[in-house]
Amino acid sequence: MVGLTRKSRKNKTKATKKKSAAPAKKKSAKKVAGKKKSAKKKAARKGSTKKLDSIIAELPNPVARAVKKLRGDESQRDFAVRVGLKHGPAIGRMEMQEYKRTTIESLMKIAVATDHELVIRFKPKK
Repeated sequence: MVGLTRKSRKNKTKATKKKSAAPAKKKSAKKVAGKKKSAKKKAARKGSTKKLDSIIAELPNPVARAVKKLRGDESQRDFAVRVGLKHGPAIGRMEMQEYKRTTIESLMKIAVATDHELVIRFKPKK
């Protein structure tokens, strides 16, 4: 585009863009119906998740008791440093009965630092 002026270059690029624009596709009835079904499935999953969350909330937290017992009289901050966790509050969270998101990685760090074996098992209900 050596000999073109600035105005003619703009017009040429606009014309090129108009030609390349594809027409909008219409959604088929099958795709719309499929989206409705997937929305129903998601709603059903959310209901089951809420039920599971309420069951988990009622369970006792044996991790909290075990971490408190392993820590003993040591401060949470000192214990976190010895174990290799970045923050002292992480130990505080683990020791709370309401906290249910302790990772296996954190538990492994505690087990190694305190010279214990980490055992995770499923027991049948009584």
